[in-house]
Amino acid sequence: MVSPPPPRLEAIGELVLRAARAGVVKGAVIVGRAGTGKTRLGVWLSAELAWPTQWLSTQSLKYRSPLVIVDVELLNGRERAIWLREVDRTRAFTLVLSREDVRLSSRFGLRLEISALDETARSAILPPNLLSASRGYTLAECECLAAGRVPVRTALEGTWLRDFPEVGRVGNPETLYALREAVVVRGEHCVCYGPTGSGKTLALRWVAREAHAAGLEVLELNVFELLRPKLGATEKAIAAAFRTARQTRCVVLMDNLEVIGAPRGNDTTVEGSLDRAVGTLLVEMCDGDFVVVAAVPRLGALDEALLRPGRLGTRLSFRVPPPP
Repeated sequence: MVSPPPPRLEAIGELVLRAARAGVVKGAVIVGRAGTGKTRLGVWLSAELAWPTQWLSTQSLKYRSPLVIVDVELLNGRERAIWLREVDRTRAFTLVLSREDVRLSSRFGLRLEISALDETARSAILPPNLLSASRGYTLAECECLAAGRVPVRTALEGTWLRDFPEVGRVGNPETLYALREAVVVRGEHCVCYGPTGSGKTLALRWVAREAHAAGLEVLELNVFELLRPKLGATEKAIAAAFRTARQTRCVVLMDNLEVIGAPRGNDTTVEGSLDRAVGTLLVEMCDGDFVVVAAVPRLGALDEALLRPGRLGTRLSFRVPPPP
């Protein structure tokens, strides 16, 4: 029995599914802003077709499967040119995901647009008292609002991120999709780990943009600035940073968390301030309506208690991309 398409994408999902099975077009271009459900549609299509599926990576632009899913936001101009030459040489079905109209419908044969949800679709997700406030919201935004994760958009100053520079090349696309799903949709604390050069910091900046597009505020904490020489000052700085995070529902970015989250029992300071900093982190992370996304070189660099469920329970591994 065929499972239903993703919620509110039934018509588009069935149309793409029929086109892929018929083999009359080379692919489909799905256009929609962040949070409209493009990635979810690709995951559903792969499961329904039961074909070997390749999520195209910037490290490997050659087609190796009958179904290839491409997020064009992850490709620069040169990589797009290489990819399009590959499209002309293959018979695979390509699902193209894009936030903007990339004018590729003539090449693939099918173009579909996912827009904000209408009132009927929103009423299936949200209670009646939230329908007027959610006008123009996407699928992900409505799901966040239904779960109580859409923030009051106050103009807070300081380390709140407002402008997100272009991330550029980000490898590990499958891991990025999993990170977005965990942070934006499910609201889970996550830790990204991997060696230097694997793209962890870029992934944090990328998921910050995705969260902001879904209506979440983003707070970036510089862990090096939280370290203080005065006795007890580090713990106070950590507590103050999380008090700021509690002012609204948000995503908290903590790159290089191992600086203040190292395993306890190895503290060489006379005062034991690093061990107390870990204790403060454990307390603060469990009290607030925010999502922490951290990055470390390896899981062993963090105290074991930080990796338990309810804290940084979702772990995502990043790898160094192979040379071209």
